[in-house]
Amino acid sequence: MDEHIEYYTDLIAHINEQINQENIKLFDYESMLLKEQMKLSEYSFFKRLFSNNKRLILRLEKLAYKSTQTVAGYRSQIEEHK
Repeated sequence: MDEHIEYYTDLIAHINEQINQENIKLFDYESMLLKEQMKLSEYSFFKRLFSNNKRLILRLEKLAYKSTQTVAGYRSQIEEHK
């Protein structure tokens, strides 16, 4: 019985570490996204219209969404193992 408890506590600790790493990535994505949005807002209308920053912003938004979904998946794994 103690082996099972130890296994699950180690597993949950490992998943929590993965959540922390994913949260760090999410923070980085969101800070890069904010910087790019600020940079884009400083451009004139026509420069914004033809800028490649919009593509980068969309990619960053997708990465942030995927990271959020990954964290939700890890949290559901923790709940399953509890």
